Amino acid sequence: MISVCIITKNEEKHLKECLKRIYGKGFEIIVVDTGSTDNSIEVAKKFTDNVYNFEWCDDFSAARNYSIEKASSDYILILDSDEYLEECKIKQLERALEQNPDKTGRILIENEYMSNNSKMISEDRVSRLFDRRYFYYTGRIHEQLTRKNGENHQTYDANLRVHHCGYMGNEEERKNKAERNLNLLIKEFEENEKDPYIMYQIGKSYYYMQIYNEAVKYFEMAMDQNLNLKLEYVADMVVIYGYSLINTNQ
Repeated sequence: MISVCIITKNEEKHLKECLKRIYGKGFEIIVVDTGSTDNSIEVAKKFTDNVYNFEWCDDFSAARNYSIEKASSDYILILDSDEYLEECKIKQLERALEQNPDKTGRILIENEYMSNNSKMISEDRVSRLFDRRYFYYTGRIHEQLTRKNGENHQTYDANLRVHHCGYMGNEEERKNKAERNLNLLIKEFEENEKDPYIMYQIGKSYYYMQIYNEAVKYFEMAMDQNLNLKLEYVADMVVIYGYSLINTNQ
């Protein structure tokens, strides 16, 4: 069995659809609420008894790891509450986990967002499928899977596709989410000023906020570092950097 672990806060309008897409497909569903003031908890309880509260501490990894602890299976799939399952063959996922216990499975995420008043889609491969006996999360925001023994790990492409609509809310919602993420990233950057991954995520936040000059600045800072070109985020950074240059007429 695979446990789907979700953390959420004030996402009732997305959470219902998220849970509906995975309900009845053989997954265990774990929902951890980090302080909702809407009906998110009530929505979650309609789909699972495994609903927990977590006191928010400005640390996404802490919340992720708490949700993983609550699972009854070692096989974990991470979803966000604004992500909708589009394509999934659970037996294939289980076989992939059995065959690759010390690797992480990268799922395909379709990000829907607005740019210059036009609806856009970008695709990312993100490590979300793993065996918790080997991995846990690190990083305050845009958390990353890390091997418990500290070694680097390999990835594989898992046969799973989700649609991410989190950037498609109204302008105020998008602004609030972007500002929250950016504030946490700046805190992380102050502690890890040489980490190109954090620079990349700051640049990506500015890009989605359409503050393209700042996006360019942080992408260039990241690319001035000694990058490991095998890391999955590097190709994505180069592409978004290119679009940032286009949007600044460079």
